[in-house]
Parts: sequence; structure tokens; C-alpha cells
Amino acid sequence: MLGHEYRATAIQEKDSAHCAHHALFNAITASVGFAYPLSVHRFVEKARAMLNVSAERLTGTSGDSLADVQRRLGFKVGVDVGEGMGSEMIARWASMLGLGAATRAPPKDDAGWSALIRPGRENLIGLRMFHERFKHAPEARELHGHDYEVLHHGVYLLGAFDSPSRGVRLYMVQDSGSGATDFYTAEELSAVAADVQVLATTKAVDLP
Repeated sequence: MLGHEYRATAIQEKDSAHCAHHALFNAITASVGFAYPLSVHRFVEKARAMLNVSAERLTGTSGDSLADVQRRLGFKVGVDVGEGMGSEMIARWASMLGLGAATRAPPKDDAGWSALIRPGRENLIGLRMFHERFKHAPEARELHGHDYEVLHHGVYLLGAFDSPSRGVRLYMVQDSGSGATDFYTAEELSAVAADVQVLATTKAVDLP
């Protein structure tokens, strides 16, 4: 596939848990590139070294004591960016890489989505998705009124084109979960997008 600045971008690996890393890696590769050859695996390693916060260090406990703290809190503490990134962590990592980064609400129409696509700007989209592998427990199913957990999945907005056969503008999204480039109308994309990470890029990225 070709990006909107006519530089080749690789299809992301199939079945990868590192969706945010792949989306960011592809956005950088499509626009300004890296200062030296780099794999997604090395990119994730560097993010872990720079950004990870261990639960042990945060709580001053480990083993069964840590498990008890997390059980009482009701969630796991610490950060492992190798398991993916939320909007806040993506923006922090992009800033450390020398990129401008801002989180926006998703556009509502063609004009809004098309306006995002321009030279020097790349866009990551946080999608709300469901997957049959991630089912609610009975109590949560009763509470939410549906069977599946909401998943937040990072993808890269590759570009857009007007489709004569469909009579609509289609947006190309690189998806590390499926290993494919998917196509959405503006209406479909607005319905599933939770937010957009807008990245400003000016020069090749050199890892800190």
C-alpha cells in the first residue's frame, strides 16, 4: 500500500497485541521515517525501557502482597507498554520521540476526516471494538446489556479515496489485529472511533 505522501508502508503483523506500537510505527515510516533501520520489536523494547513503571516499585510490595493490594484496588497497577498503549501514553511516547501529538474527538463527517489527511500530519485512531474471545462475566453482561467487553484498538489512518462504484469517500485504515487494510465510510469510522491522535512530523525520528 502507498501512503498519502507516496511512501510505501508495510502491512502490520497479524495477531499482534502491540496495536498502538504498530500504528505509530507505520505513521512514522509513512511520513518521515526513522534515523536508522528499525523493527517494531525494537521499537517496543525501547518504549518499555523508557516508559514502563513496575507495580513493585509503585507499591513497595511484591508476590502475594502485591496481588492482595491489586485485589483490594480492583485493578492492576504499573504500566507495561508492550501490552499496548492508551491515548495518554501514546502522546507521551510521541513527545519523547520529538513528534507533536494531540488527542481529538473523532470527526463527524467526510469534511472532518478528510481535513485530517495532509502532508506533515499523521493520524492514529482509537477504535471501540468487540471480539468473541472477550466475553463479559454474567454479572457484567447483566450490567451492560450485551455479551462482550469493549476493546480499545489502535489503528493508523493510511489515506482516503473517492469510490466511483460505491459513490462515497472511503478511508483506508491499517489494522494490526487483522493484518489488513480496512475500508470505512466517514459515517462508519465516526461510529467506532473513540478518539484520534494527531501527530505532527518534521524530520526522521531518532530513538532517545
